[in-house]
Amino acid sequence: MKIVKRIEDAVNAENIPRGAIIYTGGNAGTPVMLLRQLAMDDAIKGVTLLSVLLLGEVQEIFSKKTCKRIEHRVIFNGPHSRKAMNAGKAGYQLLHLSDIPRQMKQYVKPDTVFLSVAGPDNGGNFSYGTSVEGCMAAVESAKARGGLVIAERNARMPFVMGTTIHEREIDFLLDTDYPIPASPVHNPDNRAKRIAQMIANLYIKDGCTLQFGLGEIPEAITDAILKNGVKDLGIHTELFADAMRILVERGGCYPSLPGFYLFRSHRFPLQISLRLRLAELQQFRSESSFGFHKPHPHHRQNA
Repeated sequence: MKIVKRIEDAVNAENIPRGAIIYTGGNAGTPVMLLRQLAMDDAIKGVTLLSVLLLGEVQEIFSKKTCKRIEHRVIFNGPHSRKAMNAGKAGYQLLHLSDIPRQMKQYVKPDTVFLSVAGPDNGGNFSYGTSVEGCMAAVESAKARGGLVIAERNARMPFVMGTTIHEREIDFLLDTDYPIPASPVHNPDNRAKRIAQMIANLYIKDGCTLQFGLGEIPEAITDAILKNGVKDLGIHTELFADAMRILVERGGCYPSLPGFYLFRSHRFPLQISLRLRLAELQQFRSESSFGFHKPHPHHRQNA
């Protein structure tokens, strides 16, 4: 692992030649400085960039000029990629989020990886921080092909227990210090509130199971649900957004029970239910260590 002081010593046309396939971390783990350098270096061209919901100040990576040099294959659209996508300057990589690791290792096979990491610990292990999704599989693919792993060590990135990457797997490391990218969701406007109220009035009744996404309308639907006094709701989701947190805290999910169901579905014969009050959940997390969770007496399976 080489620690670089100048970002251009890591992100340059020699290290990232024409034909390179880059996988970059995303969400709150977006390596902002690496992507900004990729956008700035006009010598880097004819490369492909795969991304999942890029956040932070990286809008230049999707500029009209940059899109002429870089082929974008967006796995999950975001605030910066949307305009380029709508203009035909970027394209989708069509796959399920759960299938990213398999696709990276078996089909896409990136040879360059951009990461945001924290650490290391005493064993030389760096944390992937707040975002893993396909990063580990991308690293495995790149290293198997003799490729490069370029990482930012953001001073504000937390060291998250669980899967780690050893220093010997990182080729270049750049120290950075900037706020971790945050959710781009804005407060709902009047249009979103009207749409949300119509949805709540027409479809959301006592005992419904909800699936939430990100955006102004999901946030506004929470307000509409609380306004309508709907109760005994279940949530089936791949993410836990602020809107759902508010709904749980204010009693919209199973207020008649000593806790709430996080997952519920009428389609499956086996339902996995989490009946943890928020205080219990916090206690459970604090008692667990090194990413391995102990069984909790409130965990149960319902037929």
